[in-house]
Amino acid sequence: MFARTIALLICAGASPSTALELRETGRYELNQPASLDYDPTFCGLWIANEGPEAILVTLQGDELRRISSDLFRIKAIAIEGDHLLVGDGLGSLQRVTKEGVTSGAPFELEGGFADTEGIAINAKGQIVTVEDDPERLSWFTSEGVLTARLDTMKLSPPLSEAQGIAIDPRTGHMLIIRIIHRYAAD
Repeated sequence: MFARTIALLICAGASPSTALELRETGRYELNQPASLDYDPTFCGLWIANEGPEAILVTLQGDELRRISSDLFRIKAIAIEGDHLLVGDGLGSLQRVTKEGVTSGAPFELEGGFADTEGIAINAKGQIVTVEDDPERLSWFTSEGVLTARLDTMKLSPPLSEAQGIAIDPRTGHMLIIRIIHRYAAD
């Protein structure tokens, strides 16, 4: 089975005038990790594994629980209040309690097909998604109705291959993850 490694990093001595210094503090193996969100209630990470389940692990990598949904896979995950919002990567989402009980049927995001790579919830309770096919950043009501959309290739610089999103609850700033593939010559 293909496995990817999640490496835990901490910041050390970063100030506004110095470069951010990261130091690896640990790592653990997971099957196809695709999305994650930090849960302060458990001091752990909910990780979407691109399979039928998402897992909650401690920051040291110890598994606390697994949940599933009615979606064929869980590719994106976000904490929404006291429950989870999970997505299959194809525009369908479902709410699930942190104990793994589904809260209603899956629902579709309005606005056409999108390869949804990441979801987050902003301070207004809107669902914010990043997609990489087509390349866009979208805002939806909590019911999945489209309210705004940006073509990320028209940004300066263009944002392609967005793979995840997080929103700072204090400032509202968005962190969007982009994977850059570099290949070494043989």
